[in-house]
Amino acid sequence: MEKIRFSPDFMFGVATSAPQVEGAAQIDGKGLSIWDTFSRIPGSIVDSTTPENTCNMYQSYPGEIGIPIYITENGTYNCNETIQADGKIHDIQRIKYIEGFLYWIYKAIEEGADIRGYYAWSLLDNWEWSAGYEYRFGLVHTDFDTQKRICKDSAHWYRDMIKNRGFTYI
Repeated sequence: MEKIRFSPDFMFGVATSAPQVEGAAQIDGKGLSIWDTFSRIPGSIVDSTTPENTCNMYQSYPGEIGIPIYITENGTYNCNETIQADGKIHDIQRIKYIEGFLYWIYKAIEEGADIRGYYAWSLLDNWEWSAGYEYRFGLVHTDFDTQKRICKDSAHWYRDMIKNRGFTYI
């Protein structure tokens, strides 16, 4: 286990515009997204779409980029989005996705990358230009008929992680 702690000036947030979903095409029957297909075209991205490569990318170009980096619109969709008998949504896959991504961001910072913020995609389930209401990206579930909102487990995890300025990575 490793304790992950971000500095007090590191910014967290929640993005509210169009995402790109990365990898994990075979998990829970998700299937290939546009990004999954693009990422498999030789030469499109270095190595693969894993969070580890995010760390490598930010370490490789700090001198060339020359500006602080803010990760925006990062997240995943359709992670056990069913409301359970207890009235909650237990989207552990989303938590693990964000946790893994933050771990590699932390590693990149430790190794000198000038990453100053991370914004989860997305606060609310919403309508997507490419898929309508089919995919749920939000940390907060939206009932599109009634507009009732339910904070998913990932929303509580993200809140607590920000409050604690980090988390324990297993």
